[in-house]
Amino acid sequence: MSSSEAEAVMPRAKAEPVELKYLEPSKITLIPRGQARPDMTIEGDRSYLAVGVRRAFPRSLKNEYIAFYDCKDTEIGMLRNLKGLSKEAGKVIAEELDRRYFTPSITAIHRIKEEYGIAQFDVETTRGRTRFGVRSVRENITELETGLVKITDLHGTVYEIPDVSALDPASRARLYEII
Repeated sequence: MSSSEAEAVMPRAKAEPVELKYLEPSKITLIPRGQARPDMTIEGDRSYLAVGVRRAFPRSLKNEYIAFYDCKDTEIGMLRNLKGLSKEAGKVIAEELDRRYFTPSITAIHRIKEEYGIAQFDVETTRGRTRFGVRSVRENITELETGLVKITDLHGTVYEIPDVSALDPASRARLYEII
């Protein structure tokens, strides 16, 4: 079947424009639920159970353009920034974002050992000492020109080294042996 025949049989879906709904911070109430996602009420509108909270620009605008999603992953709306939120709502958002964007920074590398195609890391992070495994080092360790290194472990947790040159010489040498 040629590509024109395929298009006749399966027409391309047209992208619908997305309409952003900006939320008014003073009308938002967030109810924490322990380790579960919080519930949210928008005054004069409705309530949502198990709301997801995400940054639109997680690296560059950490406290701006915060999006909320319902339990079916449909966007509810977005805050332009955190100004005007109640103290309680700001705390719930901060906790949710910390949980979602958990990215410990590696401050020292004690050991890297390769076993059965998996690089086993023993590192010191901003959250304490830990061990993790990395498969396919070339695919899961990325070094950017700025000196930032991102490492994704077997479970999808992302670790970062903000500036490789800030590591002690032995840690740098261990890292460069495998990348």
